[in-house]
Amino acid sequence: MSQLELLLTSDAESPSWNTAAWDPSTGTQVAVFRGGRAAAGTLVVLAGHSLASADGGRAGVQLWRMARRDAVHQRLSTPGAVGALAVDPSAAWCVLAVAERLLVHHLPSGRLLTVLARHYQAVTALRFSDDGSHFVSAAADGLVAVWPLAACVDAEAARSGEPLHVWSDHSLPVTGLHVGGGGVRARVFTCSRDQTCKVYQLASGQLLLSVSFDAGLTAVTADPAESRVFVGTGAGAVLSFALVDPPRSLEQHLPTEQVAALTGHTGRVTCLAVTHDGRTLVSGADDQTVRLWHVPSRQCVRTLPHRGAVTNVVLTAWPAALRDGAPPAPPPLHVAPLQRQRADPAAPLELDLVIAERPLEEPADDQADTIEQLRRQIAACEDVNSSMYEFMVNKVMNERE
Repeated sequence: MSQLELLLTSDAESPSWNTAAWDPSTGTQVAVFRGGRAAAGTLVVLAGHSLASADGGRAGVQLWRMARRDAVHQRLSTPGAVGALAVDPSAAWCVLAVAERLLVHHLPSGRLLTVLARHYQAVTALRFSDDGSHFVSAAADGLVAVWPLAACVDAEAARSGEPLHVWSDHSLPVTGLHVGGGGVRARVFTCSRDQTCKVYQLASGQLLLSVSFDAGLTAVTADPAESRVFVGTGAGAVLSFALVDPPRSLEQHLPTEQVAALTGHTGRVTCLAVTHDGRTLVSGADDQTVRLWHVPSRQCVRTLPHRGAVTNVVLTAWPAALRDGAPPAPPPLHVAPLQRQRADPAAPLELDLVIAERPLEEPADDQADTIEQLRRQIAACEDVNSSMYEFMVNKVMNERE
């Protein structure tokens, strides 16, 4: 069995699990993670070995460590129902959308660093760039905003609350958002009920292409090479267009009969993902199925039934703790309870050294010696933590001088 990529899915009605992990090459269910129901578009992978999703229809965020055994579960309280969620690649910064507001948290400390209010209606999607330097928000007001993370976590810069770019080209709610690779040079893909899919340059804010279709669009993604873009429709079809030979004009209309379509879903397409080799597309829909498509032949090669409308599909590298003959699972992420009030800008951001509890491979016979050994280890870790804190304080003071 090829264990390169893991498929994660969730639906709106399953009574027994929140998220399921599948082997996309065989359709075998590998693991399930229980607790609540994942809100649409909020399932994210943290640091390659943990999961997070917002509670559907109520306040709170669920976290799990991906493992066959000891899948540690944690629930974080939020000030309201979370409509969109994004975490940077380092799993240090988290952005939550509660209605039209964006809350930026430091996960290890739980501190609320800033609250951004640029949208006028509920935020529908959030995505980070692959280098974690920017995040993009899209909302039901038709606006798409690009935010530099550094400006949001800096107290003085965050006071203005203004994004780097605001795109208002959509005339109806934005229903899909995808940020490609390349860091600040990434391209941003959006789609809307206004039947258009738009491509932007993240750094410059330039609109590169606008493609219109004959149906309202509900989801968007692109293959890793960004040579082909896939969009889902309310009728259940998945349409695509190539970026290898883009049109000379900024705007292009593609009639349905001229578009390569993947047909099989009988309900609205809600989410899309593409494997790293670009040969397999995964789609989820309101018809309670997840379908895997062979892109070159446009054939459905596998269908995964669910209990309700599919709300998330995510492809990620297969975690070591879920492999056959897996080693012990990594320690869970240190995530503090999320604060509801903004932190004091003058207060230092503490860096905590987390000591993971691991069983000793060869336990000592003498319990007293074991306890003394652990005390010495804890004392050594406290010295390291103190040295790190002193170093960072000195560095910040020297930079201010």
